[in-house]
Amino acid sequence: MKGKYLNFIFINLFFVAAVFFCIFTLLQGKAAQNFLVISIFTLVIFLFSLWHSLIKFGFKNAFFFLFIALFLSFAAEVIGVNLGYELQGYYKYSDFLGFKILDVPVLVILMWVSVIYISYQVSEHITDFRFEKNTTFLQKFWVSIWSAFLTALITVAWDIGLDPLAVNLGWWVWEKGGEYFGVPIGNFIGWMIISFIIVFIFKLFFEKEYLEKETVADYAPLICYTLLCFSTIFLALSQGSSLFAFIVFVSMFPIISIMIVRLLVIQLRLPRQYKK
Repeated sequence: MKGKYLNFIFINLFFVAAVFFCIFTLLQGKAAQNFLVISIFTLVIFLFSLWHSLIKFGFKNAFFFLFIALFLSFAAEVIGVNLGYELQGYYKYSDFLGFKILDVPVLVILMWVSVIYISYQVSEHITDFRFEKNTTFLQKFWVSIWSAFLTALITVAWDIGLDPLAVNLGWWVWEKGGEYFGVPIGNFIGWMIISFIIVFIFKLFFEKEYLEKETVADYAPLICYTLLCFSTIFLALSQGSSLFAFIVFVSMFPIISIMIVRLLVIQLRLPRQYKK
């Protein structure tokens, strides 16, 4: 019970940070260049993801997820920045995003881990792919593939709007440009692969969640994903990029709509004890 209320404290913090970010970007066109605003926004999202994973999976499995996500995300960024991919070319981060490790900003890694975790929880709610106690390994294998694939789509649905916007803002630069508003298509393929691998490994080998009651706290990542959508839209609008705002809306809102429909169905169909 205590964990549920603490979870909502972090949701409220996230909400305040998101609203503050949106208002700031709307009132001042240069808000996107405010490092403090971006840092607060990123850290609050990461803290929420950390706390929610602890409540949902327990310390050991939460540690495994964060370790896998941090390691693979960081490794992908280091390779991309320092070695480059034949598929997508080279890119470099500007100094705006702050402290770097091997030329990769720490804020970028924290954001990727958070967005992948939130997308994973969204995919779990959409599919309701949680294991039963008698689920076989083969069943877990195929369920993990589908859940990881859906997570990858949900993750990239956000990135296809943010990445070109970030390039326009000068947060990072693609040296050879790309087909999609200056961003190589391979960038999105790469992050789909990374997101897929992270979730597939965790769900198949570490997740021990069984079918159980859904509490209000379980819906917190859905709120986060919705706020992430509208925050990115407001950021785009504040920079005069109505096209990118429209892209974010088109790519993310169908997912949000599916979440809302599923929540309504749950409330109508589940026995009373599942609605607590």
